[in-house]
Amino acid sequence: MKSLSQQLLAIWRALGLNQRITIGVAAAAVIAGMVALVAWSHRPQMQLLYGRLSDKDVSEITSLLTEQSIQYQLGTGGTSIYVPSDQVAKIRMDLASKGVPEGDGVGFEIFDRTNFGISDFVQRTNYTRALQGELARTISQLHGVRSARVMIVLPENRLLFSDAKTKPTASVFVDAGDGALGQEAVNSIRFLVANSVEGLQVDDVAVIDSGGNVLTENMKDDGAFGAASSQMKLKKNVEEYLSTKVESMLDKVLGPGNAVVRVSAELESDATTKTQETFDPDGQVLRTETTTEDTTSTTESDRTRQDRRQIQRAIPQGSHR
Repeated sequence: MKSLSQQLLAIWRALGLNQRITIGVAAAAVIAGMVALVAWSHRPQMQLLYGRLSDKDVSEITSLLTEQSIQYQLGTGGTSIYVPSDQVAKIRMDLASKGVPEGDGVGFEIFDRTNFGISDFVQRTNYTRALQGELARTISQLHGVRSARVMIVLPENRLLFSDAKTKPTASVFVDAGDGALGQEAVNSIRFLVANSVEGLQVDDVAVIDSGGNVLTENMKDDGAFGAASSQMKLKKNVEEYLSTKVESMLDKVLGPGNAVVRVSAELESDATTKTQETFDPDGQVLRTETTTEDTTSTTESDRTRQDRRQIQRAIPQGSHR
C-alpha cells in the first residue's frame, strides 16, 4: 500500500503543470457529478395534486402548503400543483376539510375547442354549463360572497307540442361565510340571473345560503309586500334627505361634526279605489247615427266674373235715377 502511494506521488511529480490542472478539473467534475446523482436519487417524487386551477385556488393552496412547510412545484403555466407523491392523499384531505379548492366551474371557454360531430343535446348541455359557470364566477365577485353555484333548469324545446306552464327556473347557492347577505344583495343576484337567461322571471330565482336559509322566501311578487317595501324605501330616503339637509345647516353654525340629526318621518300612504256605476232608466241611448257630407266646387271663367261686376255696378246707378 505504501509503495502504491509512493508510485502515485512519483507519477504526480513527474507530470507537468497543464497535466496536473487537467487531472484536477476532471476529478472535481467526477465528484460533483456523483454528488448531484446522489442528491437527485434522494429527491422526493412529485405527483399532481390538482390541475386546471383558477388563480384564486392556486394562491390559497400554495399559501397553505407554505404554512405547513410542504415542498411543491407549479406546472402547466401555474394552473397545476405538484407535491411529494407520498403526501398527496393527506394533503388532499387537509385541503378538503378547509374547503379548498373551491372551483368556479367551467365557463364559456368550453367552446374554445371546436368539436365536430357532437349532438344538439350535448351542445345545449354545454351552453347551460357555461352559463352556470359564468354566473357563479360573477356572483362570487360580490362583496360578502365567498363562493357560489348556479343551477338553471331550461324547458325542453319541442317542435310540435309545448306546455305553456313550463318555464325556466334557477337556484343559486351562496356561501357568505360567517356573515349574512342583505336584501339588496339577494335582489342583485336574482336580477343578474333572471336577466342572463331568456324567459326567466325574477320570482323564479331561488337563493339559498350555506346555512340552509331560503333568502328569497318572502320576496315573491305580491302587491302587499311590494307596496310595503316601496313605502319603507321611500320613508328611509325621506328621513335621510331631511337629516342630511338639517345637519348641513347646523354644521355651518355649530361647526363640522358638532351636530347629530335624526329624523323620523310619517308618510301618508293611504290609497282609495272608487268604482261608480250609473243606471238612468229615462236616458235615451243613441241607436243609429248617420253623417252625410256634400262638397260642391264651381269654377267660373274670367270673362263671366267681369260681366258680373259690371252688372253689380250698373244696378245701383239705375236705381238712384
